[in-house]
Amino acid sequence: LSGFLGTKTGKFYSRFADGRMYMEYEMEMEGQVISVISASNGDKTYSETKMDGATVSASVMDGETMYVIDHTGKMVIKMGLQADAQTIAGAVLEESDVDMGAFTTGTKEIDGKTYDTEELIVDGASAIYCFDGDDLAYIISSFEGQEAVMKIVEATDKVDDSLFVIPEDYTVMEI
Repeated sequence: LSGFLGTKTGKFYSRFADGRMYMEYEMEMEGQVISVISASNGDKTYSETKMDGATVSASVMDGETMYVIDHTGKMVIKMGLQADAQTIAGAVLEESDVDMGAFTTGTKEIDGKTYDTEELIVDGASAIYCFDGDDLAYIISSFEGQEAVMKIVEATDKVDDSLFVIPEDYTVMEI
């Protein structure tokens, strides 16, 4: 394989070619651990953010509609999506997204362990993919001078379809 598909990053994302992807990652911001779950079944996307173990936001996007879920209050806010938000939400990195002219490889030490790295530019933002063998361990992204280090907890093409179901006993408000 040549080009993007011949890279570790390309091989990693090619596992999700059918659009089914579940990824959980953690990052630290201002001393708090933020955990994010991002999932897609090819048609819908799910996103959940937890701070210190408690869910602070959850949403399901289905075509042109976004459902913001408040599990504590058993409420759902239903709203329309702009076209750009629809495409960003379900994005699995593809070869056409990557500027291979800016592609570099190297190594990076994180918490005393050295990882193989692949740095690429995606939509004008730098991303460093850190691999432990063939397993994606970290993504370090930089955009407008801000750096975010995401530790990959789990990445699989096994997706629980119940993530995309809006609980029937929740109150739905349309805006």
